[in-house]
Amino acid sequence: MSNRYVLVAYEKHGDYFYDASDNEALGRSALEILTDRWNSGYFYYDPDELYPDDSKWSTSMKQLIPDWDEEASTEEKQEKIKDFRENVIGAVPDKDAQAVMMKKLKSAISRYKEKREYTKWYNDTKKIVETQDATRAWGVLNDRSDHEYERVELELLRGGKHDD
Repeated sequence: MSNRYVLVAYEKHGDYFYDASDNEALGRSALEILTDRWNSGYFYYDPDELYPDDSKWSTSMKQLIPDWDEEASTEEKQEKIKDFRENVIGAVPDKDAQAVMMKKLKSAISRYKEKREYTKWYNDTKKIVETQDATRAWGVLNDRSDHEYERVELELLRGGKHDD
């Protein structure tokens, strides 16, 4: 005797149950959920739409540092940030204004890191859906489980007896 599981997708308009009786079934079910969510256009957004460089609500690195290059090496990016701190923020005589600028810089760096991580996840997910790679679907689906309307859980199926 072995345990039997179902994959439950807890979504906005209901809870949906999928076969997770073995690893292959779990992969197929996860891929079905992931593909449906991808194709709906409701769950996953293009990173440039989600994190626009010209946002009025948050500061991007390009808004703060006009010659910011997304394709630059980590060392070059660190040098740009250091230069901005020393030559732009450091040149402001008022300490309160410096503090405000430093807070904007920290916020822009945080936003940049969020976008970079989301972009990696988005590109991985896009590839999984395009290639219908069921072996990787559960991992990326589970990674998003703490987002609103995206929760998925493996639940033990109770009741009934079966032999392997």
